[in-house]
Amino acid sequence: MLPELDQRVRLDVYDRLVAGERAPTVAESAVRLDAAEHDVAAARRRLDELHALALRPGSTDVWMAHPFSAVPTGYRVIGDGRSWWANCGWDAVAIPTLVGQDARIEAACPDCGHDFDLEVAGGGLRGEDGVVQFCVPPSQFWDDIGFT
Repeated sequence: MLPELDQRVRLDVYDRLVAGERAPTVAESAVRLDAAEHDVAAARRRLDELHALALRPGSTDVWMAHPFSAVPTGYRVIGDGRSWWANCGWDAVAIPTLVGQDARIEAACPDCGHDFDLEVAGGGLRGEDGVVQFCVPPSQFWDDIGFT
């Protein structure tokens, strides 16, 4: 069980990302949560250690809150006037389900650069045929989460 502040910090990050906004800074979360910045930063570091969030290396800035990316990527999900960045094709398909919204996914093949669009509608995936390849087994994803 996560400490209460850690839960609140994580929820604050997800609330902003689900709303289609950017990830909050430590200072913004501290104000919203009525907490000290150093406590919010410490909570983020604990969440990163537990793989509940991924922080940018060497900082307390949110990098990933799976399936959301807090930075632009090659996987953009668009629906209901909001948009989100996903970490990979797998995460891009997960976002519409998580937010309960039909959405369009704009992506490019990381190998050949071919642009493709997918749609998640009515709980199903529609679009071009394709293959998802995982370069490492899921048990090793966190060995280098930026690569995976």
